[in-house]
Amino acid sequence: MLDNYNREINYLRLSVTDLCNLKCKYCMPYGVEKCSHDDILRLEQLAIIVKALTTLGIEKVRITGGEPLVRRGIVNLIKQISPLVKNVSLTTNGTLLAPVCKDLKEAGLNSINIGIDTLEPDVYKELTLGGNINDAIGGIKEAYNFGFKLKINAVLQKGINEDKLPSLLDFAKQNGANLRFVELMPFDQTKDYFEKHYVSALNIIKRYNLKFAWRENNCSYYHYGDEIIGLITPISDKFCSSCNRIRVTAKGLLLPCLNYKIEYDLKPYLNDFDKLVSYLANCIKAKPKQHNLDNGQWQKNMFGIGG
Repeated sequence: MLDNYNREINYLRLSVTDLCNLKCKYCMPYGVEKCSHDDILRLEQLAIIVKALTTLGIEKVRITGGEPLVRRGIVNLIKQISPLVKNVSLTTNGTLLAPVCKDLKEAGLNSINIGIDTLEPDVYKELTLGGNINDAIGGIKEAYNFGFKLKINAVLQKGINEDKLPSLLDFAKQNGANLRFVELMPFDQTKDYFEKHYVSALNIIKRYNLKFAWRENNCSYYHYGDEIIGLITPISDKFCSSCNRIRVTAKGLLLPCLNYKIEYDLKPYLNDFDKLVSYLANCIKAKPKQHNLDNGQWQKNMFGIGG
């Protein structure tokens, strides 16, 4: 389906929970308010939303959180939606991944994006407020063993990993994964961290003399010697004109843009499929032309929206 700016919207990012077993400083610091259990949609309701969106051209679904693997029944949800779309993928921190790789594969999951910003155990523990990097690495290795298509996503942070491209790239290659750096984004609850640690992807391009190769939706790919790495640049180089995605939160709110303060409540329409489809079509049409991060219009947090 086309939005009002002739962009084909065929990609859904579906958050199944706002909870996470890690507390990354740029995402979920201590003291933030979580959703109540009653606010979160049942998995059957999320499946209905996916089914409705497939009638409007959604072909790819990415399951997100919080950390999606903390949600009970997540394998069953993937099993329900995998026959409806061309691709079902998962974004995870990897720490809970190893024990469920076999079940995820059998349920029809195609690919996994794993967030890991550093390979240094002490730095990882500090960034995540207590996480164990060995759990994440174990999840990555098990996913590789099961043949998943893998991407390693590293959030670019000044003073932490802006000089770690070679080591992260070697690690990604050893585990059959592509490496992508993602620019740190501002949110109300992590504003101080953003101001201290934001660094433009241009820093990496210049530091490592990267050469542009191609662009695919939200990611620009660059040559680094004989290797390819990806850069996702919502701040330094907007990709809004080619954005093909919408987001649905675990509370049943549709966000046509990650960083634009409009949202549409789907809950009143969940008991009437035809009305749900019609409302979703209107929501897609209302997708804004671009985000306003550069004008200080930020979302409250990331974990309640979906990574």
